[in-house]
Amino acid sequence: NRYPPLNGTAAFRHQVCEWLSRRYDLPPAALDPDRHVLPVAGTKEALFLLPELLVPERPVGLRPAVLVPNPVYAVYVGAAVLAGAEPVYLAATRESGFLPDLEALEPTLLDNTAALYLCSPANPQGAVADLGYLRKAVRLARRHGFVLVVDECYAELYDCEPPPGVLEAAWAEDRSFAKVLAFHSLSKRSSAAGLRSGFVAGDPELLAAFLRLRAYAAAVQPLPLMAAATA
Repeated sequence: NRYPPLNGTAAFRHQVCEWLSRRYDLPPAALDPDRHVLPVAGTKEALFLLPELLVPERPVGLRPAVLVPNPVYAVYVGAAVLAGAEPVYLAATRESGFLPDLEALEPTLLDNTAALYLCSPANPQGAVADLGYLRKAVRLARRHGFVLVVDECYAELYDCEPPPGVLEAAWAEDRSFAKVLAFHSLSKRSSAAGLRSGFVAGDPELLAAFLRLRAYAAAVQPLPLMAAATA
């Protein structure tokens, strides 16, 4: 009987922080439910909308780059194009361990990059970015001023060791989440695709700006669905 709050319920944000802390071995004080978490209506729409925030306006002929792994989730590409960026495909083949080769990226390209999308575990390859790989990606993002966007919706699908996440990689670097956003969804891990419930966690300044954008451009999770997701 009322519109849900744009940033979700306190109970939802608290449970997200509790789960992230348990899952990625983060200290309880690392995540603030009011600053580091933003609920979304499934991660697909959030992954698509984010470049509208990240891609700066440039003179004609100087389109910023958005880097995407290839094989690619089409949403990453559509998001880049409609935000006015140039999607740059990074091969994720057997030769590179089925993940983009970060060492092969030219500094001039990285300086012109607005965002780098990664997916780990990757779809369809199933490759997992280890902690060293993720820390390297975090360092590149901070050195060159782009945002590292890591789609972790398959993070709970594994056989032996749980895959590491970008939040623990960022925290290991310098005890902050600057320039890093992690996307999680209940669609795969809880077989609840129809619930359309997920969240973004990471850089508090980016999340505050994303919340302002989403106030105009995105659906808000209905309160009954958010209560189910919290449970």
